[in-house]
Amino acid sequence: HYIPLGDHDIEAVVAEIERLKPDVVLNSINGDSNIAFFHALKDAGISAKEIPVISFSMGETVLAQMHGDADATGHYAVWNYFQSIDNQKNRDFIQAFQIRFGSDIPLSDPMEAAWLGVKLWAKAVRAAQTDDVGVIRTSIGHQSIVAPEGIVSIDHHSHHSWKTVRIGQIRSDGQFDILWTSAEPVRPDPFPPFISKPEAALKLEQLYQAWGNQWAKPASSNKSLGSRP
Repeated sequence: HYIPLGDHDIEAVVAEIERLKPDVVLNSINGDSNIAFFHALKDAGISAKEIPVISFSMGETVLAQMHGDADATGHYAVWNYFQSIDNQKNRDFIQAFQIRFGSDIPLSDPMEAAWLGVKLWAKAVRAAQTDDVGVIRTSIGHQSIVAPEGIVSIDHHSHHSWKTVRIGQIRSDGQFDILWTSAEPVRPDPFPPFISKPEAALKLEQLYQAWGNQWAKPASSNKSLGSRP
């Protein structure tokens, strides 16, 4: 099922989950649609023990927006970073963040990723000794950093990141118990194997033109695309 970004009309999807009783739900909903989704699960009496949900875009900041309502407690999420990672680099990272922004704002994977992205870019610029974009693009393919989540390296071929994968279970306080961690950073595999690079480039160009030469689908378009549970 595909759910448009920001859509709160979740009841039909939850009714089908209730009817089918799957072993697990894989959830890639983004943003505050997640709040509506977990509220609807709770209203339907679907608990994490009965039908666990594994989310791929449900972090600490979204949980904080639930205002203490434990709709998602016991469910799972897959990320590279959780605030509850127990190492000195992460403790220093959290402390520096809280000193600057306050202790009432939780940290999440996208926030840590934004931080380490700037750090990796800065390392690439220092190594290249120039602000030439082409040279920096080459330089960044050789960079690694010890981040709060662990060692992060840029893949030379794809320019995506080697990262450690973690599965966490949501606690009632909006943090995660980390249940599983990959033994080492995982090679990025960002491109689908069923389509060639020229085919993908053509499809992207067609979408770009159809959307009025912009990289976001106009709000007036139909709702066939979006995030999905």
